[in-house]
Amino acid sequence: MIYLTPPTTSVIERIVNNPHIGAIITPDSDRPALYNLSHFRHWGADNGCFSSTSRFDDIRYMYWLLSLRSFASNCLFATAPDVVGNHGKTWERSKPWLGAIRVLGFPAAFVAQDGFDGDQGVDWAMIDVLFVGGTTSYKLGDQARQAIRKAQDLGKKVHVGRVNSKRRVEIFNSLKVDSIDGTFLIFGPDTNLPALERWMHSANNYRQEVFF
Repeated sequence: MIYLTPPTTSVIERIVNNPHIGAIITPDSDRPALYNLSHFRHWGADNGCFSSTSRFDDIRYMYWLLSLRSFASNCLFATAPDVVGNHGKTWERSKPWLGAIRVLGFPAAFVAQDGFDGDQGVDWAMIDVLFVGGTTSYKLGDQARQAIRKAQDLGKKVHVGRVNSKRRVEIFNSLKVDSIDGTFLIFGPDTNLPALERWMHSANNYRQEVFF
């Protein structure tokens, strides 16, 4: 399992070439002058809708992804735009984007939102990665767990957002997801990096069932 973190100035040097920790960026958080994505073993492109749906712009996102194509080989996913907390609106918003993301050379990620358990009218053939978003109650609930298992049964990769505690790392490790992300590391990296590395070492060496 891989942990992705925003590559702030305080963490960049600590995560380059780390096999278990990579970067997650958005059009708003990206700081291309500060780092080279080729220095990370893994990275993910997120659309930024969670922090500000109203600020998302289709053209801006398209050109941003175009600018990152040379780093696509180590990209885990690029997310289609979503609507936080609403599966139906997310699917309608994502459909036109999934194929375009693939054409640009990135694995296309669909963001699971509240109400999605894996069987609500999506075309799984268009999806390379299931990105589990949504509210906290959804993310830690039965519907998200069912969606994860459906994606895995279909041979899709699974990523989970906003994982900022040892407990959540253990939960999603027990569900055998491929990657997770969070902001845990950027708040006190001197203290939090050793803790995160312990969590990830344990996760990648021992997977057990953890009950919610």
